[in-house]
Amino acid sequence: MSLDSILKNVSYTILSQRRNNRVELKNIYSTIKALRDLVMSALDYLEKQGFIRIVCEEIKVLDPVGLALQCLKLGMDERILSKHLDWRDFEVFVSKLLEYYDYIVYRNFRFRFKGKRYEVDVLGISHTYSLVVDCKHWRKLPLNTLYNVTARHRERVEALARGYRGGWFEVKGLRKGSKLVPVLITLTSPKIPVINGVLIVPIFMLKGFLDDIYRVVEEFSVELSEI
Repeated sequence: MSLDSILKNVSYTILSQRRNNRVELKNIYSTIKALRDLVMSALDYLEKQGFIRIVCEEIKVLDPVGLALQCLKLGMDERILSKHLDWRDFEVFVSKLLEYYDYIVYRNFRFRFKGKRYEVDVLGISHTYSLVVDCKHWRKLPLNTLYNVTARHRERVEALARGYRGGWFEVKGLRKGSKLVPVLITLTSPKIPVINGVLIVPIFMLKGFLDDIYRVVEEFSVELSEI
């Protein structure tokens, strides 16, 4: 087993076995079939990265999203990882992945337009396409729910575009003339990829979407909002 493979397995085992962000050290040793010295080296690396802290015979998880991203970089499927993140971690995971792709990221971005308050889970700003993301860490998303959720998100995106164009608020990094892409990030894969002009991206396809965003937006005729 390679060092990267051991690091990935140790990171995932901690992430999947944590209860109240704690894992017994003996469980890691019994689960990972590798030399104890190599497992200890992986744990030492994760501790130095600030993801965990080892106290006596217990591992305290300080940064579950960091562990998930570590696994992702080492080739693990986003779909598997996302099952072990709660809804707050889910939003952070999406944010960190956008930052990895050099987006300027705002979480829980709030703004007002024409007397109404709005909030966007994740706003990822780039020089061409900026992503307005709604995260839904739900196990099931019936079609009627998807229609309602995407309709509300479309309203949010339009308010953001019109409000910014009209000078109601400022967003650092956002440029006039660029386009907003409405995106719904989900745990599961929907039968319909675009509803109400909103692109629905399962978490396990997010990295692929970011790698090929221009083709995906054009192919699925996503309704963009110009600012």
